[in-house]
Amino acid sequence: MIKYLGILGFCLFFIYDYNQIRWNNIILKKFFLIGSSLIGITTIYYCIMPIKNIFGIMIALVGLASTIYVLFFALDFKDTYINDKFKVYDKGVYSLCRHPGFWTLLIMYLGLLIAFQDKEWLWITILYNLSNYIYIVFQDKYIFMIIFDDYYKYKTYVPFLIPTFASINSCLNYFRGRK
Repeated sequence: MIKYLGILGFCLFFIYDYNQIRWNNIILKKFFLIGSSLIGITTIYYCIMPIKNIFGIMIALVGLASTIYVLFFALDFKDTYINDKFKVYDKGVYSLCRHPGFWTLLIMYLGLLIAFQDKEWLWITILYNLSNYIYIVFQDKYIFMIIFDDYYKYKTYVPFLIPTFASINSCLNYFRGRK
């Protein structure tokens, strides 16, 4: 039953984003942090089960570290989270696809499913990743078009979720130092 608090967390993300473009309510600006906390707390709650496969834990840790990187270190923090009018960031993993955090979160939950091999983890993996997918579609189609000045242009050369040869090349060139 606790797993549904994580779904509530994703619902709070929707409200947070809609608040950004319509209401600008100070209380609703806290919904992203509250939603993230609910997802994190429910995930940690289910980690008390006995581990059946240590390899799954390693996969989950890679997914968690990658998610933290994608959301907080791969972006220009000031232009993404501080300024009033946000700029699209199209370098590194954000040249690979528009929502690389989708893949990192999926890897984390698949790793936890492998580690714990439990029916509850199967449901959490499905529900949280489906919720995340619906959330990023909402962001991509409605929210980002409004909050990012150049999102229309960004959509023309960076794929939604599935990297292309050109986007992979762009990402590799960035990390090789050829911007």
